[in-house]
Amino acid sequence: MEQREYIVLCLEDTADWGNATTRKFVMQVDPMLERTVIVSTKLDTRIPQFARGADVELFLRPPSKLLESTILGGSPFYTSVPSGRVGISRDAVFRSNDHFREAVASREANDVHQLEKKLGRKLDSGNERSRVGVSQLRRFLEQLLQQKYFENVPSIVPLLEREHRGAAQKLDDTVA
Repeated sequence: MEQREYIVLCLEDTADWGNATTRKFVMQVDPMLERTVIVSTKLDTRIPQFARGADVELFLRPPSKLLESTILGGSPFYTSVPSGRVGISRDAVFRSNDHFREAVASREANDVHQLEKKLGRKLDSGNERSRVGVSQLRRFLEQLLQQKYFENVPSIVPLLEREHRGAAQKLDDTVA
């Protein structure tokens, strides 16, 4: 985890940003959380606990004294995942991976609907909506990985060229 190029995914089931044990552990290897993506899980169980729209606002935008402003991506992601096994056994809730993916998408749509209902308004399409749901987390991570890849290509190509020359030389030496 001490590799600077690693991205840390910190999953927290948190009702209180000031008391986040997982994040404290992650900060041992990434003190400023500059390479850490924070994901607040079980949003579907948290939403009913909000009494007012202001509670939702505070949760979606925690003050910097409670949550480091240096976290990768600028703010946490909020996700819910339906529980249950995938398969054909009697205890399986989802009959296929596609069925599970559909349930995840449905859960995300419901979370957005419930948040908007509590807030009494639509989530803004920028920072709020882009942080709610597994699909939004996935989109962010895919973009981040692509960015990291492009940043590192200039340093990787010379290494690959050197390896290629070395392998070609060994092959030439073996054939000769």
